[in-house]
Amino acid sequence: MATSPDQQHVQTFRSSLTDEVVNIPTFLDKTGLRIVLWSDIQAGFKNAESVRNDMCLVPFIKDKNFEQ
Repeated sequence: MATSPDQQHVQTFRSSLTDEVVNIPTFLDKTGLRIVLWSDIQAGFKNAESVRNDMCLVPFIKDKNFEQ
């Protein structure tokens, strides 16, 4: 049985080009903070080049070892 988005930890992303919205699962990092992996963002948005929060670029976590 699949888990609904409200029962798991997800971050919502919206494409600035198409307004498409995708919920992407988060992972706990080494400090206990929730992160989203860059590869998961690219899986949801094939042509993604960057992520912004308002006017600020968001740094990418590239793998589950939490390397930038």
